[in-house]
Formats: sequence, structure tokens, C-alpha cells
Amino acid sequence: MWNLKEFESIYSRYESSGLKVRDFCTNEVINEAKFYYWQKKLRASKLPSASFVPIVPVSNSTTSDLSYTVNTGGTTVPVMLPPEYEILYPSGITLRLKGTVTPEFLKVLIQPAY
Repeated sequence: MWNLKEFESIYSRYESSGLKVRDFCTNEVINEAKFYYWQKKLRASKLPSASFVPIVPVSNSTTSDLSYTVNTGGTTVPVMLPPEYEILYPSGITLRLKGTVTPEFLKVLIQPAY
């Protein structure tokens, strides 16, 4: 039976081989089901432990980051920028949204899929 460190070495060889799992396992005389079992354990060990990432609005200035003024021929006009959202999922995927998003839609994007 392998431990995670031993399988990391095997998995590294698999990745550099360029072979399909079945062909690699045949060449290495490894049970394919055992390979997939350890692959799943390895991937799970690489995920961050937290399954929820809180969204915290941050402003670095005293004025809103969503507005600024534009001088149009002597007239200063306030301009509102559309809000931007960035969600970083534990899997490493980043989702960027621009524009108005309802809280219900954000909730769907943030909730873990069980």
C-alpha cells in the first residue's frame, strides 16, 4: 500500500509520461482502480481546507471606487462605474463579474454544490 508521498512520485511519472491512465497502469503493473483512488486522495490534499470564501468589500479611498468625475468641455459630470465582483473558488477558479448582480444570483454562485 502506498502513502501520499509515494503516490506523488508515481503520479509525477504518470504526468510526464504523456500516456493515458490505462496505458500507464499497464506499463507500471498498477491496478487502475488503485491509481484512481490515490489520484482522488492526491487532488483532495491539494485543495484549500476552507470550503467558503467570504466576500468582503474593501475601499482604499475615502470616496467611492464606483464613481469619478469627468470634465466634458468645462462641465464636471459625476460618472458611476458598474460594480465589479471577483469570486475565488477553493479549486483555484476565478470568476469575474461586471455590472449589477442581484444578491440571489451571488448566493447561487457562492454556495457550494453538494
